Amino acid sequence: MYAEPYFQAFDAVVRKNGVEAYLCGGTIRDLLLNRPFKDVDVVLRDRVLETAQLFSMKIKASYFVLDQERQIVRVVCGDGNWDFSIFRDATIEGDLRKRDFTINAIAVKWEQFYPDQRLDRLIDPFSGLSDLQQGVIRVVDPMSLPDDPLRMLRAFRIHAELQFEIDPATLAQMEQINPMIAGVAMERITEELDRILLQPDSAKTFRRLGNSTLFDSLFPEMKPMKGCEQGGYHHLDVWLHTVDALEHFEDMLLRTGDFFPDHHEFLNEYLNGISGTLDRKRLLKWAVLLHDIGKPATRELKEPGRWRFHGHDHAGADMAETLLNRLKFARKDVQFVQKIVEHHLRPLNLFNQEEQDLFRFFRATGAESIGIILVSYGDVSAARGPLAVPSRMNEFKDLMNRLFRYYRDEYYPTITMPELVKGRDLMVTFQMKPGPNMGKLLKEIREAQLSGQIRSREQALDFASRRLRDAGNI
Repeated sequence: MYAEPYFQAFDAVVRKNGVEAYLCGGTIRDLLLNRPFKDVDVVLRDRVLETAQLFSMKIKASYFVLDQERQIVRVVCGDGNWDFSIFRDATIEGDLRKRDFTINAIAVKWEQFYPDQRLDRLIDPFSGLSDLQQGVIRVVDPMSLPDDPLRMLRAFRIHAELQFEIDPATLAQMEQINPMIAGVAMERITEELDRILLQPDSAKTFRRLGNSTLFDSLFPEMKPMKGCEQGGYHHLDVWLHTVDALEHFEDMLLRTGDFFPDHHEFLNEYLNGISGTLDRKRLLKWAVLLHDIGKPATRELKEPGRWRFHGHDHAGADMAETLLNRLKFARKDVQFVQKIVEHHLRPLNLFNQEEQDLFRFFRATGAESIGIILVSYGDVSAARGPLAVPSRMNEFKDLMNRLFRYYRDEYYPTITMPELVKGRDLMVTFQMKPGPNMGKLLKEIREAQLSGQIRSREQALDFASRRLRDAGNI
Protein backbone atom coordinates (compact mmCIF):
# COMPACT_ATOMS: atom_id res chain seq x y z
CA MET A 1 0.00 0.00 0.00
CA TYR A 2 2.91 2.35 0.65
CA ALA A 3 4.62 1.24 -2.57
CA GLU A 4 6.85 3.77 -4.28
CA PRO A 5 4.42 4.60 -7.15
CA TYR A 6 1.89 5.96 -4.64
CA PHE A 7 4.53 8.04 -2.90
CA GLN A 8 5.77 9.34 -6.25
CA ALA A 9 2.25 10.28 -7.32
CA PHE A 10 1.52 12.12 -4.07
CA ASP A 11 4.88 13.90 -4.17
CA ALA A 12 4.11 15.17 -7.68
CA VAL A 13 0.78 16.59 -6.49
CA VAL A 14 2.32 18.24 -3.42
CA ARG A 15 5.20 19.91 -5.28
CA LYS A 16 3.24 20.98 -8.34
CA ASN A 17 0.47 22.60 -6.32
CA GLY A 18 2.50 23.92 -3.37
CA VAL A 19 0.49 21.98 -0.80
CA GLU A 20 1.63 21.93 2.84
CA ALA A 21 1.24 18.27 3.80
CA TYR A 22 2.21 16.02 6.71
CA LEU A 23 2.27 12.28 7.28
CA CYS A 24 0.71 11.56 10.66
CA GLY A 25 -0.70 9.06 13.10
CA GLY A 26 -0.49 5.33 12.61
CA THR A 27 1.49 5.78 9.40
CA ILE A 28 4.43 7.33 11.26
CA ARG A 29 4.06 4.91 14.15
CA ASP A 30 4.28 1.88 11.84
CA LEU A 31 7.15 3.36 9.84
CA LEU A 32 9.09 3.83 13.08
CA LEU A 33 8.26 0.28 14.15
CA ASN A 34 9.12 -1.04 10.68
CA ARG A 35 5.64 -2.60 10.48
CA PRO A 36 3.77 -3.11 7.20
CA PHE A 37 0.68 -0.95 6.84
CA LYS A 38 -2.14 -0.52 4.36
CA ASP A 39 -3.46 2.93 5.26
CA VAL A 40 -1.80 6.32 4.97
CA ASP A 41 -2.86 9.32 7.09
CA VAL A 42 -2.22 12.74 5.51
CA VAL A 43 -2.98 16.12 7.11
CA LEU A 44 -3.09 19.33 5.02
CA ARG A 45 -3.19 23.00 5.87
CA ASP A 46 -5.87 23.58 3.22
CA ARG A 47 -7.16 22.42 -0.20
CA VAL A 48 -8.08 18.96 1.07
CA LEU A 49 -10.69 17.99 -1.53
CA GLU A 50 -8.64 19.38 -4.41
CA THR A 51 -5.51 17.49 -3.32
CA ALA A 52 -7.39 14.22 -2.80
CA GLN A 53 -9.00 14.56 -6.23
CA LEU A 54 -5.69 15.21 -7.97
CA PHE A 55 -4.04 12.29 -6.19
CA SER A 56 -6.92 9.93 -7.04
CA MET A 57 -6.77 10.96 -10.71
CA LYS A 58 -3.02 10.42 -10.81
CA ILE A 59 -3.22 6.86 -9.47
CA LYS A 60 -6.58 6.16 -11.19
CA ALA A 61 -8.42 5.40 -7.94
CA SER A 62 -11.81 6.37 -6.53
CA TYR A 63 -12.35 8.81 -3.69
CA PHE A 64 -15.25 9.89 -1.50
CA VAL A 65 -15.92 12.43 1.23
CA LEU A 66 -16.15 10.87 4.70
CA ASP A 67 -16.99 14.09 6.55
CA GLN A 68 -17.86 17.25 4.64
CA GLU A 69 -17.81 19.53 7.69
CA ARG A 70 -14.46 18.29 9.01
CA GLN A 71 -13.04 17.96 5.49
CA ILE A 72 -12.06 14.30 5.60
CA VAL A 73 -11.66 12.57 2.24
CA ARG A 74 -10.65 8.98 1.48
CA VAL A 75 -8.88 7.70 -1.62
CA VAL A 76 -9.31 3.96 -2.03
CA CYS A 77 -6.43 2.14 -3.68
CA GLY A 78 -5.94 -1.59 -3.64
CA ASP A 79 -6.64 -3.06 -0.22
CA GLY A 80 -5.89 0.15 1.69
CA ASN A 81 -6.80 3.83 1.96
CA TRP A 82 -5.18 7.25 1.88
CA ASP A 83 -7.12 9.50 4.27
CA PHE A 84 -6.84 13.27 3.82
CA SER A 85 -7.94 15.79 6.45
CA ILE A 86 -7.42 19.45 7.33
CA PHE A 87 -5.57 20.79 10.38
CA ARG A 88 -7.63 20.70 13.53
CA ASP A 89 -7.05 23.84 15.64
CA ALA A 90 -5.34 25.52 12.65
CA THR A 91 -1.83 24.05 13.18
CA ILE A 92 -0.15 20.67 12.94
CA GLU A 93 0.52 20.76 16.68
CA GLY A 94 -3.14 21.51 17.32
CA ASP A 95 -4.09 18.63 15.07
CA LEU A 96 -1.83 16.22 16.95
CA ARG A 97 -3.35 17.35 20.27
CA LYS A 98 -6.74 16.14 19.04
CA ARG A 99 -5.48 12.60 18.41
CA ASP A 100 -5.98 9.61 20.67
CA PHE A 101 -2.65 8.31 21.96
CA THR A 102 0.83 9.80 22.04
CA ILE A 103 2.23 7.06 19.80
CA ASN A 104 -0.29 8.20 17.15
CA ALA A 105 0.42 11.92 17.66
CA ILE A 106 3.66 12.12 15.70
CA ALA A 107 4.04 13.78 12.31
CA VAL A 108 6.62 14.64 9.68
CA LYS A 109 6.40 17.26 6.95
CA TRP A 110 6.17 15.64 3.53
CA GLU A 111 9.14 17.47 2.00
CA GLN A 112 11.31 16.41 4.95
CA PHE A 113 10.22 12.77 4.58
CA TYR A 114 10.31 12.20 0.83
CA PRO A 115 12.09 11.09 -1.34
CA ASP A 116 14.59 9.59 1.13
CA GLN A 117 11.83 8.50 3.56
CA ARG A 118 13.70 10.16 6.42
CA LEU A 119 12.24 10.23 9.92
CA ASP A 120 14.88 12.38 11.64
CA ARG A 121 12.84 15.60 11.77
CA LEU A 122 9.72 14.42 13.55
CA ILE A 123 7.09 16.70 15.06
CA ASP A 124 6.51 15.07 18.46
CA PRO A 125 5.01 17.54 20.96
CA PHE A 126 3.63 14.84 23.31
CA SER A 127 6.68 12.52 23.62
CA GLY A 128 5.10 9.84 21.48
CA LEU A 129 8.49 8.58 20.33
CA SER A 130 9.49 7.92 23.95
CA ASP A 131 6.25 6.01 24.58
CA LEU A 132 6.80 4.09 21.34
CA GLN A 133 10.25 3.05 22.50
CA GLN A 134 8.90 2.02 25.91
CA GLY A 135 5.85 0.24 24.50
CA VAL A 136 3.27 2.39 26.30
CA ILE A 137 -0.25 3.39 25.19
CA ARG A 138 -0.97 6.78 26.76
CA VAL A 139 -3.64 9.38 26.00
CA VAL A 140 -2.49 12.66 24.47
CA ASP A 141 -4.80 14.79 26.59
CA PRO A 142 -7.29 14.27 29.45
CA MET A 143 -10.08 14.92 26.94
CA SER A 144 -8.85 12.32 24.43
CA LEU A 145 -11.13 9.56 25.73
CA PRO A 146 -14.24 11.66 26.48
CA ASP A 147 -13.99 13.26 23.03
CA ASP A 148 -14.35 9.81 21.44
CA PRO A 149 -15.15 7.00 23.93
CA LEU A 150 -14.37 4.35 21.30
CA ARG A 151 -10.73 5.15 22.01
CA MET A 152 -11.05 3.16 25.24
CA LEU A 153 -11.60 -0.01 23.24
CA ARG A 154 -9.07 1.11 20.63
CA ALA A 155 -6.41 1.11 23.37
CA PHE A 156 -7.04 -2.60 23.90
CA ARG A 157 -6.98 -3.20 20.14
CA ILE A 158 -3.57 -1.51 19.89
CA HIS A 159 -2.49 -3.58 22.90
CA ALA A 160 -3.46 -6.68 20.88
CA GLU A 161 -1.70 -5.58 17.71
CA LEU A 162 1.51 -4.15 19.18
CA GLN A 163 1.75 -5.99 22.52
CA PHE A 164 2.14 -2.58 24.21
CA GLU A 165 0.99 -1.90 27.77
CA ILE A 166 -1.77 0.58 28.54
CA ASP A 167 -0.62 3.40 30.81
CA PRO A 168 -2.07 2.95 34.36
CA ALA A 169 -3.41 6.53 34.40
CA THR A 170 -5.17 5.89 31.10
CA LEU A 171 -6.69 2.69 32.50
CA ALA A 172 -7.78 4.55 35.63
CA GLN A 173 -9.58 7.15 33.53
CA MET A 174 -11.37 4.37 31.64
CA GLU A 175 -12.65 3.01 34.96
CA GLN A 176 -14.27 6.38 35.59
CA ILE A 177 -15.86 7.00 32.19
CA ASN A 178 -16.44 3.52 30.70
CA PRO A 179 -20.28 3.89 30.59
CA MET A 180 -19.71 6.47 27.82
CA ILE A 181 -18.98 3.58 25.45
CA ALA A 182 -22.77 3.07 25.25
CA GLY A 183 -23.00 6.17 23.07
CA VAL A 184 -20.69 4.77 20.37
CA ALA A 185 -22.13 3.29 17.18
CA MET A 186 -22.14 -0.51 17.38
CA GLU A 187 -20.55 -0.85 13.95
CA ARG A 188 -17.45 1.01 15.22
CA ILE A 189 -17.26 -1.17 18.34
CA THR A 190 -17.58 -4.35 16.29
CA GLU A 191 -14.80 -3.23 13.95
CA GLU A 192 -12.39 -2.81 16.88
CA LEU A 193 -13.38 -6.18 18.38
CA ASP A 194 -12.93 -7.78 14.98
CA ARG A 195 -9.40 -6.42 14.73
CA ILE A 196 -8.61 -7.83 18.18
CA LEU A 197 -9.83 -11.28 17.12
CA LEU A 198 -7.70 -11.12 13.98
CA GLN A 199 -4.65 -11.41 16.23
CA PRO A 200 -3.37 -14.97 16.76
CA ASP A 201 -3.27 -14.47 20.56
CA SER A 202 -6.37 -12.37 21.17
CA ALA A 203 -7.00 -14.26 24.44
CA LYS A 204 -4.32 -12.11 26.11
CA THR A 205 -6.23 -8.96 25.27
CA PHE A 206 -9.61 -10.37 26.29
CA ARG A 207 -8.09 -11.44 29.60
CA ARG A 208 -6.91 -7.87 30.14
CA LEU A 209 -10.17 -6.38 28.92
CA GLY A 210 -12.11 -8.69 31.24
CA ASN A 211 -10.30 -7.19 34.23
CA SER A 212 -11.77 -3.77 33.42
CA THR A 213 -15.22 -2.32 33.92
CA LEU A 214 -15.14 -1.37 30.24
CA PHE A 215 -15.81 -5.07 29.60
CA ASP A 216 -18.96 -4.84 31.72
CA SER A 217 -20.21 -1.85 29.75
CA LEU A 218 -19.41 -3.50 26.42
CA PHE A 219 -20.86 -6.92 27.28
CA PRO A 220 -23.58 -6.68 29.94
CA GLU A 221 -24.72 -10.18 28.89
CA MET A 222 -21.26 -11.56 29.72
CA LYS A 223 -20.65 -9.66 32.96
CA PRO A 224 -22.35 -12.40 35.11
CA MET A 225 -19.74 -14.88 33.83
CA LYS A 226 -17.15 -13.13 35.99
CA GLY A 227 -17.17 -14.63 39.48
CA CYS A 228 -19.63 -17.39 38.53
CA GLU A 229 -17.99 -20.36 40.26
CA GLN A 230 -18.45 -23.84 38.81
CA GLY A 231 -16.70 -26.30 41.10
CA GLY A 232 -16.37 -29.98 40.35
CA TYR A 233 -14.92 -30.54 36.90
CA HIS A 234 -13.95 -26.87 36.51
CA HIS A 235 -11.22 -25.11 38.49
CA LEU A 236 -12.04 -21.55 37.39
CA ASP A 237 -15.08 -19.31 37.24
CA VAL A 238 -16.98 -19.18 33.95
CA TRP A 239 -15.19 -16.13 32.53
CA LEU A 240 -11.63 -17.22 33.37
CA HIS A 241 -12.43 -20.67 32.00
CA THR A 242 -13.64 -19.01 28.80
CA VAL A 243 -10.44 -17.00 28.39
CA ASP A 244 -8.37 -20.14 29.01
CA ALA A 245 -10.47 -21.99 26.42
CA LEU A 246 -9.79 -19.25 23.87
CA GLU A 247 -6.06 -19.42 24.66
CA HIS A 248 -5.98 -23.19 24.10
CA PHE A 249 -8.09 -22.84 20.96
CA GLU A 250 -5.78 -20.20 19.48
CA ASP A 251 -2.73 -22.29 20.29
CA MET A 252 -4.31 -25.20 18.45
CA LEU A 253 -5.08 -22.97 15.44
CA LEU A 254 -1.41 -22.06 15.19
CA ARG A 255 -0.34 -25.72 15.31
CA THR A 256 -2.98 -27.76 13.50
CA GLY A 257 -0.18 -29.60 11.72
CA ASP A 258 1.30 -30.71 15.05
CA PHE A 259 -2.06 -31.57 16.60
CA PHE A 260 -3.67 -33.26 13.61
CA PRO A 261 -0.98 -33.99 10.99
CA ASP A 262 -3.26 -36.27 8.96
CA HIS A 263 -5.93 -33.57 8.66
CA HIS A 264 -3.87 -30.37 8.54
CA GLU A 265 -4.79 -29.28 5.00
CA PHE A 266 -8.41 -30.28 5.43
CA LEU A 267 -8.74 -28.26 8.66
CA ASN A 268 -7.01 -25.20 7.23
CA GLU A 269 -9.33 -25.27 4.23
CA TYR A 270 -12.29 -25.39 6.60
CA LEU A 271 -10.96 -22.66 8.92
CA ASN A 272 -10.12 -20.25 6.12
CA GLY A 273 -13.45 -20.74 4.42
CA ILE A 274 -16.39 -18.35 4.58
CA SER A 275 -19.72 -19.51 5.95
CA GLY A 276 -21.32 -16.07 6.15
CA THR A 277 -19.49 -12.76 5.85
CA LEU A 278 -16.54 -13.45 8.18
CA ASP A 279 -14.00 -16.26 7.95
CA ARG A 280 -14.61 -19.22 10.21
CA LYS A 281 -11.54 -18.56 12.39
CA ARG A 282 -12.99 -15.34 13.75
CA LEU A 283 -16.49 -16.73 14.08
CA LEU A 284 -15.18 -19.75 15.98
CA LYS A 285 -13.33 -17.42 18.35
CA TRP A 286 -16.63 -15.68 19.01
CA ALA A 287 -18.18 -19.10 19.63
CA VAL A 288 -15.47 -19.90 22.20
CA LEU A 289 -16.04 -16.56 23.93
CA LEU A 290 -19.78 -17.23 24.10
CA HIS A 291 -19.92 -21.01 24.55
CA ASP A 292 -20.70 -20.77 28.28
CA ILE A 293 -22.56 -17.45 28.32
CA GLY A 294 -25.71 -19.32 29.39
CA LYS A 295 -24.18 -20.78 32.54
CA PRO A 296 -24.90 -17.98 35.06
CA ALA A 297 -28.59 -17.95 34.11
CA THR A 298 -28.94 -21.75 34.47
CA ARG A 299 -26.75 -22.37 37.53
CA GLU A 300 -28.24 -24.65 40.19
CA LEU A 301 -26.57 -26.06 43.31
CA LYS A 302 -26.24 -29.82 42.91
CA GLU A 303 -24.41 -30.43 46.19
CA PRO A 304 -22.05 -28.35 48.33
CA GLY A 305 -19.28 -27.06 46.10
CA ARG A 306 -20.81 -28.51 42.94
CA TRP A 307 -23.06 -26.68 40.53
CA ARG A 308 -24.96 -27.83 37.49
CA PHE A 309 -25.88 -25.78 34.43
CA HIS A 310 -28.63 -27.80 32.80
CA GLY A 311 -29.62 -26.36 29.44
CA HIS A 312 -26.88 -23.74 29.37
CA ASP A 313 -26.04 -24.69 25.79
CA HIS A 314 -29.53 -23.82 24.54
CA ALA A 315 -29.84 -20.75 26.76
CA GLY A 316 -26.39 -19.67 25.59
CA ALA A 317 -27.38 -19.92 21.93
CA ASP A 318 -30.26 -17.51 22.56
CA MET A 319 -28.06 -15.11 24.52
CA ALA A 320 -25.39 -15.23 21.83
CA GLU A 321 -28.01 -14.26 19.26
CA THR A 322 -29.05 -11.25 21.34
CA LEU A 323 -25.46 -10.07 21.86
CA LEU A 324 -24.37 -10.50 18.25
CA ASN A 325 -27.50 -8.84 16.91
CA ARG A 326 -26.73 -5.89 19.14
CA LEU A 327 -23.25 -5.78 17.63
CA LYS A 328 -24.86 -5.68 14.16
CA PHE A 329 -23.52 -9.03 12.98
CA ALA A 330 -24.78 -10.40 9.69
CA ARG A 331 -27.59 -12.91 10.10
CA LYS A 332 -25.60 -15.84 8.69
CA ASP A 333 -22.72 -15.11 11.07
CA VAL A 334 -25.11 -15.02 14.03
CA GLN A 335 -26.60 -18.36 13.01
CA PHE A 336 -23.13 -19.88 12.67
CA VAL A 337 -22.09 -18.89 16.20
CA GLN A 338 -25.46 -19.95 17.61
CA LYS A 339 -25.04 -23.40 16.07
CA ILE A 340 -21.62 -23.87 17.65
CA VAL A 341 -22.76 -22.67 21.09
CA GLU A 342 -25.87 -24.85 21.04
CA HIS A 343 -23.94 -28.02 20.20
CA HIS A 344 -20.59 -27.40 21.93
CA LEU A 345 -21.22 -30.15 24.52
CA ARG A 346 -21.84 -32.92 21.99
CA PRO A 347 -18.20 -33.94 21.38
CA LEU A 348 -17.61 -34.29 25.14
CA ASN A 349 -20.85 -36.22 25.55
CA LEU A 350 -19.77 -38.51 22.72
CA PHE A 351 -16.37 -38.94 24.40
CA ASN A 352 -18.06 -40.10 27.61
CA GLN A 353 -20.27 -42.67 25.87
CA GLU A 354 -19.28 -46.32 25.71
CA GLU A 355 -20.96 -46.81 22.34
CA GLN A 356 -20.06 -43.93 20.07
CA ASP A 357 -22.39 -43.44 17.12
CA LEU A 358 -20.32 -41.16 14.89
CA PHE A 359 -22.93 -41.00 12.15
CA ARG A 360 -25.54 -39.79 14.62
CA PHE A 361 -23.16 -37.11 15.90
CA PHE A 362 -22.66 -35.63 12.45
CA ARG A 363 -26.35 -35.85 11.58
CA ALA A 364 -27.14 -33.87 14.76
CA THR A 365 -24.44 -31.21 14.37
CA GLY A 366 -24.85 -30.58 10.64
CA ALA A 367 -22.72 -28.52 8.29
CA GLU A 368 -20.49 -26.92 10.95
CA SER A 369 -19.68 -30.12 12.83
CA ILE A 370 -15.93 -29.60 12.28
CA GLY A 371 -16.10 -26.22 14.00
CA ILE A 372 -17.98 -27.73 16.92
CA ILE A 373 -15.25 -30.36 17.34
CA LEU A 374 -12.51 -27.71 17.25
CA VAL A 375 -14.25 -25.47 19.79
CA SER A 376 -14.73 -28.46 22.09
CA TYR A 377 -10.95 -28.86 22.17
CA GLY A 378 -10.55 -25.41 23.75
CA ASP A 379 -13.39 -26.09 26.18
CA VAL A 380 -12.09 -29.47 27.34
CA SER A 381 -8.45 -28.31 27.50
CA ALA A 382 -9.36 -25.44 29.83
CA ALA A 383 -11.60 -27.39 32.18
CA ARG A 384 -9.27 -29.01 34.70
CA GLY A 385 -6.22 -26.76 34.50
CA PRO A 386 -3.42 -28.08 36.74
CA LEU A 387 -5.63 -31.06 37.70
CA ALA A 388 -5.91 -32.26 34.09
CA VAL A 389 -4.92 -35.83 33.36
CA PRO A 390 -2.68 -35.82 30.22
CA SER A 391 -3.80 -39.28 29.14
CA ARG A 392 -7.44 -38.18 29.10
CA MET A 393 -6.65 -35.21 26.87
CA ASN A 394 -4.72 -37.50 24.53
CA GLU A 395 -7.74 -39.78 24.37
CA PHE A 396 -9.94 -36.81 23.51
CA LYS A 397 -7.58 -35.80 20.71
CA ASP A 398 -7.74 -39.39 19.46
CA LEU A 399 -11.53 -39.05 19.29
CA MET A 400 -11.15 -35.79 17.36
CA ASN A 401 -8.89 -37.52 14.86
CA ARG A 402 -11.43 -40.33 14.49
CA LEU A 403 -14.20 -37.81 13.91
CA PHE A 404 -12.23 -35.94 11.28
CA ARG A 405 -11.33 -39.20 9.52
CA TYR A 406 -14.91 -40.50 9.65
CA TYR A 407 -16.25 -37.22 8.28
CA ARG A 408 -13.80 -37.17 5.36
CA ASP A 409 -13.88 -40.87 4.48
CA GLU A 410 -17.44 -41.90 5.25
CA TYR A 411 -19.91 -39.21 6.28
CA TYR A 412 -19.23 -36.50 3.69
CA PRO A 413 -19.08 -38.92 0.72
CA THR A 414 -22.38 -40.38 1.93
CA ILE A 415 -24.32 -37.13 2.34
CA THR A 416 -23.17 -35.91 -1.07
CA MET A 417 -24.60 -38.99 -2.80
CA PRO A 418 -27.64 -38.25 -4.98
CA GLU A 419 -31.05 -39.14 -3.59
CA LEU A 420 -32.28 -42.60 -4.54
CA VAL A 421 -35.85 -41.45 -5.14
CA LYS A 422 -37.62 -38.13 -5.50
CA GLY A 423 -41.18 -36.96 -5.06
CA ARG A 424 -42.14 -37.74 -8.65
CA ASP A 425 -41.09 -41.39 -8.11
CA LEU A 426 -43.54 -41.68 -5.21
CA MET A 427 -46.26 -39.98 -7.26
CA VAL A 428 -45.83 -42.39 -10.17
CA THR A 429 -45.30 -45.59 -8.16
CA PHE A 430 -47.75 -45.06 -5.29
CA GLN A 431 -50.02 -42.29 -6.64
CA MET A 432 -49.02 -40.11 -3.69
CA LYS A 433 -49.96 -36.46 -3.73
CA PRO A 434 -47.44 -33.74 -2.81
CA GLY A 435 -47.76 -32.61 0.80
CA PRO A 436 -46.47 -33.12 4.34
CA ASN A 437 -46.83 -36.92 4.21
CA MET A 438 -44.70 -37.12 1.08
CA GLY A 439 -42.10 -34.82 2.62
CA LYS A 440 -41.95 -36.95 5.75
CA LEU A 441 -41.55 -40.16 3.75
CA LEU A 442 -38.81 -38.68 1.56
CA LYS A 443 -36.95 -37.63 4.71
CA GLU A 444 -37.23 -41.16 6.15
CA ILE A 445 -35.94 -42.66 2.90
CA ARG A 446 -33.00 -40.25 2.83
CA GLU A 447 -32.05 -41.01 6.44
CA ALA A 448 -32.20 -44.74 5.72
CA GLN A 449 -29.93 -44.17 2.71
CA LEU A 450 -27.43 -42.10 4.70
CA SER A 451 -27.28 -44.65 7.50
CA GLY A 452 -26.60 -47.43 4.98
CA GLN A 453 -29.89 -49.32 5.43
CA ILE A 454 -30.75 -48.95 1.75
CA ARG A 455 -28.38 -48.59 -1.20
CA SER A 456 -30.45 -48.75 -4.39
CA ARG A 457 -33.56 -47.28 -5.97
CA GLU A 458 -35.33 -50.63 -5.70
CA GLN A 459 -34.57 -50.87 -1.99
CA ALA A 460 -35.78 -47.28 -1.51
CA LEU A 461 -39.11 -48.01 -3.20
CA ASP A 462 -39.48 -51.19 -1.17
CA PHE A 463 -38.76 -49.15 2.00
CA ALA A 464 -41.45 -46.64 0.95
CA SER A 465 -43.93 -49.42 0.24
CA ARG A 466 -43.48 -50.88 3.72
CA ARG A 467 -43.87 -47.47 5.35
CA LEU A 468 -47.06 -46.75 3.41
CA ARG A 469 -48.42 -50.23 4.12
CA ASP A 470 -47.73 -49.82 7.85
CA ALA A 471 -49.55 -46.49 7.77
CA GLY A 472 -52.51 -48.08 5.98
CA ASN A 473 -52.08 -45.93 2.86
CA ILE A 474 -51.74 -48.81 0.39
